[in-house]
Amino acid sequence: MTELQQQSATFGDSAESNQLYMCLGGSNDVVPEINAAGLNCNDLFLLCSDGFWNEISPDEILQQLSLPGTLQYHADMLIRTASERGGENADNISLLLARHKSDKRLPRLMKRLLRKDY
Repeated sequence: MTELQQQSATFGDSAESNQLYMCLGGSNDVVPEINAAGLNCNDLFLLCSDGFWNEISPDEILQQLSLPGTLQYHADMLIRTASERGGENADNISLLLARHKSDKRLPRLMKRLLRKDY
């Protein structure tokens, strides 16, 4: 969440429109962006569609995630807020929250993800 706090001013700027469409067979070539970073136990990942981040600010996400509750509860509340704001024109509001629980398997996982033979 610290990184989200630091980057809140540019939230969404790096996302390119129509990425989901292109991944599902759109005509544009997709060039994946792969980055590596250190992880700590209990770090959170948020993967979302543009229909979500167009409606929710980083501060609202941080506020929701700081409240008590499960990740499922927080995801449900954030999706509900985005859906209400999007109204009838809400576009593909998708969200995935995941928590990194252990550092034990990370090196092996990172080696598999960063292999060049895929």
